Amino acid sequence: MKKDYGIAIELILWTKEPSVDINKIVSLIGLEPFEIESIGDTIEYGRENKHTRIAQVSSVIYRTNKIKTEEVESAIDSFMNQIKPKKDVIVKTVKENNLNARVCVWIDLENKPLISLPKPFVKYASDLESDIEFDMYISGSD
Repeated sequence: MKKDYGIAIELILWTKEPSVDINKIVSLIGLEPFEIESIGDTIEYGRENKHTRIAQVSSVIYRTNKIKTEEVESAIDSFMNQIKPKKDVIVKTVKENNLNARVCVWIDLENKPLISLPKPFVKYASDLESDIEFDMYISGSD
């Protein structure tokens, strides 16, 4: 079976503050989330969801589909286009609700990726006061 290789980008917003209603945050932003968790939720995980944990933070994840490319910049362009209509709303919501932000670049490829971060993306991550994380799985060799 051939593996589905590619790159996906996630924007993760979270808070440890129980008074923040994460569903209100999702409503304010107005984009379809990939995942939502609230403090105290029981989360199933692992193979066949055999394990559980209690959510310690409230969070929302916005994620692109996996893009079939070896160039991080192409995936970032797709991400920026996806959030473009709500870019300013996201920054405002993060600041007004004292949310934490992280952009995660998920790389799952056979070969080494070409990593380049375009200036508009770096500026946007800075506006969000966001961390940038790279999660890489490289299965082949050059």
